[in-house]
Amino acid sequence: KNEVLSIDQAACQIGAVTIPFKARLGTNTQYENFTSDFNAGLYIGYSPFGKIRYEYDGSKTSVSQPFNLTFGFTFGFSTEELDEHNTAWSEKKLPTPQKSTIGLFSSSLTTMLAYKKFRIGLHLGIDTGIGSKSDYWDHNNQLWLGIGFGYNLYSGFWKEKE
Repeated sequence: KNEVLSIDQAACQIGAVTIPFKARLGTNTQYENFTSDFNAGLYIGYSPFGKIRYEYDGSKTSVSQPFNLTFGFTFGFSTEELDEHNTAWSEKKLPTPQKSTIGLFSSSLTTMLAYKKFRIGLHLGIDTGIGSKSDYWDHNNQLWLGIGFGYNLYSGFWKEKE
């Protein structure tokens, strides 16, 4: 005879994340841009609505956390190749036809929906260029909206809800 017990629990979540799709929001001096590239990051969040499920099948107990919603922050790194197309609006102009690559530090507010250890998330963030030519980039320190995917590395349960 199977017995199942589900308990509401809040938890701290830490995991790996990639945000392959970003829509860079335009302003009156910048254009909108959609990018699709590889990046790697870390998310740290809090899941106030989590559930933990205990299932006993008569011989052993299994524990799972089927669905939860996490709110938190994401930090990561990637690169951006600068050219005449993504430096046209900045105050500093990149000499044409010169190209250069800068590093990017990305940070975002994150909402992740999880099934077991896999996550899909919505991110609102900022990319900050790293390097002497980062001021040439049109989207330096500008907002973007992204869709990301993650994998939970740690889930520490803090307290049980009554």
